[in-house]
Amino acid sequence: MRYLNIITLASVLVFFGCDSNEKKETKTIEETEKTEVVNQQKDPFHVELDLKQEDDNTYNFIAKVKLDSGAYIISPYSTDDTFLHFNILFQENDHISTIDSLIETPISTAEYEELLEQEVRYVRQTTTYEKKFERTDSEDFEMEGTIEFLVEPRCSVEEIRFTIKCISDTMYIESNKLIPNKLTQE
Repeated sequence: MRYLNIITLASVLVFFGCDSNEKKETKTIEETEKTEVVNQQKDPFHVELDLKQEDDNTYNFIAKVKLDSGAYIISPYSTDDTFLHFNILFQENDHISTIDSLIETPISTAEYEELLEQEVRYVRQTTTYEKKFERTDSEDFEMEGTIEFLVEPRCSVEEIRFTIKCISDTMYIESNKLIPNKLTQE
C-alpha cells in the first residue's frame, strides 16, 4: 500500500510538471523572539515561528504561514492520502507531551480535486498552525522539530527544521532553517 501511495504521488508530481531545475540555498536564522524562515531565493511562502507560554507547564508552538498570490499548501485536515499535508513534528523525548492535535486558523475548506476524484482541503491564505504541548519535568532540554509541507503549484516539498531549548525554566526557539527542496536537490 505504501508503494502504491509513493507511485501515485510521483505520478501526480509528474502530471503537475514539477520543475527539477530549481535549486535552493539553506540560510540559518539567528535567535529572535519570533523567528522567521527565509530563503535567499524568492519563495511563494514565508513562515514565522513563535512559542508562547499559556500557564506554568503549557506551551503553544505557533507557525504562521504566509502565502503569495496563487500559492497554496495542503491542510493537515485534508482527507486525501496523495498529497503531503502540512505537519509539525517534535522529536520524541521525555520532557514534553503534546496536548491537542494541530489547530488551523482559519480552517480551510474542502475543494473537489478532479484528478483525485475527491475533496482536498487547500490552504490559499495566511494561516496559523498551533501545536500545544505540556512540559513534563523541570529539567533543561533541547528538542529538534520539523515542519513539512508541499507548496503548489510549483510542486515543491519543503522542510523547516527548528530547535526548542529550555534552560533554567526559560523555553525558546533557538534556531530554524529551511532545508533545500527535497525534489529539486538531486
